[in-house]
Order: sequence, then structure tokens, then C-alpha cells
Amino acid sequence: MTSEKILLACLRKADCNFNLIQDGDKILVGLSGGKDSYTLIKLLNRYAKFPNKHFSFVALFIDLGFGSNAQPLIDFCHQEHIELIVQEAHDVAKILNLHRKNNLLPCSICSRMKKAIINQAAHRCKANKVAFAHHTDDAIETLFMNMTYGGRLATFAPKMHLDKEDITFIRPLIYAREHDIVAYATKEKFPILANQCGNDKKTKREEFKIFLHKYYQKYPTAKSNFQAMLLNQEKTQLWYDDFVYAFDDGCYVKKVVNAADMVRCYLIRSKVFIEEQKVAINEEIESDDILYTHYLFFTNDQKAIGTMRVLLDEKAHIAHFGRIAILKNYRQQKYGQRMVWQVEKLLSQKYSPLTVQLAAQVQALNFYQSLGYKIVSEKFLDAGIEHCKMEKYIKFPILDKKKIY
Repeated sequence: MTSEKILLACLRKADCNFNLIQDGDKILVGLSGGKDSYTLIKLLNRYAKFPNKHFSFVALFIDLGFGSNAQPLIDFCHQEHIELIVQEAHDVAKILNLHRKNNLLPCSICSRMKKAIINQAAHRCKANKVAFAHHTDDAIETLFMNMTYGGRLATFAPKMHLDKEDITFIRPLIYAREHDIVAYATKEKFPILANQCGNDKKTKREEFKIFLHKYYQKYPTAKSNFQAMLLNQEKTQLWYDDFVYAFDDGCYVKKVVNAADMVRCYLIRSKVFIEEQKVAINEEIESDDILYTHYLFFTNDQKAIGTMRVLLDEKAHIAHFGRIAILKNYRQQKYGQRMVWQVEKLLSQKYSPLTVQLAAQVQALNFYQSLGYKIVSEKFLDAGIEHCKMEKYIKFPILDKKKIY
């Protein structure tokens, strides 16, 4: 099979698996002049001619001021009948040079500035999506970098919607391997532009690229297994499913990280709010639940008897608590106080000082006042129940050794 057929199959598979391209889409494609971006626009040009595919795209080259010659890109796009926008942004190079350290330019600042320019260009040309040419090997390198420097298992997503910009980022080459892209670029004789920024072959990413290349030489099966790992949810076995925040008596609070625990949350909320308080299901279970972090409270005999959710504004250090519920048979035993306090403690240790805000049912005001919350609003109706807004300011982190309940 030719490299073009392999890559087109990868693009089509990514589109089907992640629903990347839909009828009527107008896509802005970043064209840097490298092998990856040339490959992406060439393949999209082919893909747009497939039966039942009805989308358009336009290429964008950003002249950052490093002396790149855009003419080869202009000629290439003209030959392929692809619309090309050349965006002059020479101030980027000037700003980056002002922040140069150890003779290297700051990649993070460059990335943020380029994304801002891309978003603006997308709005100007009325594109609803932006396509990047990242491939599987980029994703694996990012995973290793995040593990090494960020202490997290994470890589970029095949598809991501930016709510504020109302733009969706897509990566149609997410299943492609770099060696196939190299073969395709060589065959097509793309007019590759030299990297003029000065960081070429000097970045941490380049170090991980070299490291992984050597690793694959020693362990050849790792190359395909690492790709499979990114989708192998069934075989993921890490610690977070079992991680809890325990009290001395064996009760504990657990952050919800799986579907089974989320079901437990909804069962508790259903019994408390829908069955007991007669709240309509569409008012209790809302689409924005996905934006919250949810917690469960377990007794020392492993029964989930309480839940709450938190929406955190990390920059402002404000936490919005909500849906705080304890099953009827377990009330008046300080389980609710312990659950709220444990979550306050966890958040205050990471975000200090911390302001906690919540809307309390009037019948529960004494409960929250006992926890240090103050009423900051008049009464109002929510789901037909009287509420008051309450607030608590936590100036210093709550210490682990401090036991209140």
C-alpha cells in the first residue's frame, strides 16, 4: 500500500472515530511549510473529493518575522487549487527575542501567540474549525513530556472545542505515523521551508523524539503498543480509581473518577432531591454536571451515603459547592459536615486563600452556619425551594492534622 493510501486511511479512520469533519464545515488549516502540514492539506484536498464529504478549507501561513520565504507555499497552494492566507505577524519574532534565554526562544509564548493569531484568522474567514497536523508520534512525545515534567498522564486531544472562541480544534492525522509522513513528503517533493526560529533540534521535544527512537530500536513492539495504549481504556490500571481521603474511623471522601461512582452520585441525588423534595428531574440533573468535580462520602462499611459537586475557578481561587446531599437515614451524624470539611481541606491546600460559595436551602442554613458560612443574599427560589447564597473565606490551608469532626 502506498504512503498516500495509508495516510488517507488514517485520516478517514480519525474522522470516523472522533467525528472530526462534518457537512458544511469550513476548516482553517495551519500551514507551516513543514512536512506534516503539507501532508495534511494535500490529504484534505483529496479527502474533500470523497463521496458524501461536503466541507471546505483554507490554508494559513503565519509569517512570524524570522525571515521565511512564503513564495514556495504560495506556488504550492496555487498548483493544488488551495486558498492560502499569508498572515504577517513580525512582532512575534521581536517579542520572542526579548524573552530569549540560553540562546533559546520561549516555545510556550510562541505557541500562545500563534494560537491567538489562528483564532483571529478563523473568525475573519468564518471558519468553524481549525486543523493541526499533529500525528501519533507527536501525541506519544507529549505524553512522555507530561509524565516527566508535569506528573500527569495526558496528551493533546483529537478534537477540542473552545467555548470562548466557539472554534473546534481538530487533528485529522492523529492516527498517522511520522515515518509514513516522511515517505509521503519525500515522494511528493514538498517544498519544505527551513525552520528559522533558531530552536530547531534544540527543544525538549527533540530530546524525547531521539529517546523514543532509540527505545523503539530496542523494543520494536513498543511503537505500536504505545499507540494502542492511547485508546486502551479497558486495560488502564492506575491508582486513582482506589484513591480516597480517609478519616481515622475508616469513613472517607472519594473524588469521582469513573462511571460507577458517578452513578452512585446520581442515585443519592435522586433519592434526596427528586424523591424527597420533589425536584423535577430536568432541574436536578443538568447538562453542566460534566463541568463539575464530584465527590462521594463513604461510611466505614463501604456504603456511599453522601455526595457533593465543586466548580472551581482556579485563577480567582473561588470554589462553588453544590448538590450537597446525605441520605435520610444517615443525617444528624455529622457525615455532611465531615464531607464538606474534607473537600474544603483538599482545595485549601492547593488554592489558598480560598473563597467557597454555595446556594443553601433555607432549612439547611443552620447546618452551613455551623461550618462557618455566612449569608450573603436575600432569599430566592430555586427549583421551587427557598435558598440563600452563602460564602466562606478560608485564609490559610487547612492542615491534615487538624481534625474538626
